[in-house]
Amino acid sequence: MVFKLGFRNILRNKRRTIITCMIMGLGLAALIFADAFLRGLNQNMIDSVTNSFIGDGQIHRKEFLKTRELEKTILNTPQVLSDLNQNPLIRLSNPRTIASAMIASPTDVLPVALYGIKPLEESLISSIKESIIAGDYLNSYDQEKILIGEKLAKFLGASVGDKLVVTTSQAKTGILSQELFRVGGIFKMKNKDMDSSMAFINMEKSQSFMGIGTDVHEIVFKFKNRQDVVNPPNSFLEQFSANDNEALSWKKLVPAIDAGIQLTTYSLSIGSIILFAVIALSTMNTLFMSIYERMYEFGIMKAIGTRATFIFKLIVLEAGSLALVSSFFGLILGNLLTVLTRWTGINHLTDVEYLGTTIKTAIRPVFHSNQWTVYPLAIIIFAILAALYPAFSAARIIPTKSMRRD
Repeated sequence: MVFKLGFRNILRNKRRTIITCMIMGLGLAALIFADAFLRGLNQNMIDSVTNSFIGDGQIHRKEFLKTRELEKTILNTPQVLSDLNQNPLIRLSNPRTIASAMIASPTDVLPVALYGIKPLEESLISSIKESIIAGDYLNSYDQEKILIGEKLAKFLGASVGDKLVVTTSQAKTGILSQELFRVGGIFKMKNKDMDSSMAFINMEKSQSFMGIGTDVHEIVFKFKNRQDVVNPPNSFLEQFSANDNEALSWKKLVPAIDAGIQLTTYSLSIGSIILFAVIALSTMNTLFMSIYERMYEFGIMKAIGTRATFIFKLIVLEAGSLALVSSFFGLILGNLLTVLTRWTGINHLTDVEYLGTTIKTAIRPVFHSNQWTVYPLAIIIFAILAALYPAFSAARIIPTKSMRRD
């Protein structure tokens, strides 16, 4: 009986019912798509950071990132590399040297961060090789080539094949060291800092150039599992933060990206609360209008002995039914929109620089169980909670007053 009455009353004013269902359904669809889009955006930003150059994490000597002192090389490098390669969590690792240097051409003299890399290993862990727009990538046998960024090349007025003089100080002695390099390739990482202030040479050449022997300043590593990339295991980082070395995840190396991801989570939470509040107020308004139109009916029901609890349950059931139907259509619309955009990708933000990184590929929304469970359930719960006050008001109707009012 209560179900029959509930559904009949919902259809009594079809226009109002449809409007309320549209508010709930479209709100849920928007929430599902917003959640999927932000998850896709966050995943895209993490991939942009970890796959371009930084990696999933890095190991340095403590305080090296602050001071950039050439003497602060990683202690016991061979053992650290061996332990990394044998660790079941690690897919790849790669050493680098780093020095602050000056690079000179007939046109200008500019400061750069000079990196020494192993060309083959580096091509497996970063996107430098794929970013070459002129010339060729480094090879292991040519020690006199240098890679520079597109903007740096413009500032220097240099092109492939031109000669550049690089100056840096040697470790421990501080003696200035100069070398002549020929531009082997020009890269475009789509990051203004990297394209304007970074250069790459062969590892062996850099070690002799900097006077550090066979030591290195940085070891970059990549995890096997995606989950370890998103949330790097603390136990792993602690294991390699020993003997005055320091292991840092991308979250510590690029804190702005981590903060941006947390900000999107907070934004979605705030948006969800506002949406649920709108749905609650809309449901409450619809039910009060419905109750006002049925005052005489409720008065008759109370007069013939209908219990207040029955009327209370009837109103709550109406709200729950509205939310249930709306959630069903919202789920279909939200997931359909997510599937379509995931298939085509969202390209409008490609090549946009955000929080120090560049979105290099199309954003593809990501599905999550919350979109099918938590959000629809929250819509239903908020609608039922919003119905409690109207239901309580309807249950307290006095028959004589309601019938006289009519």
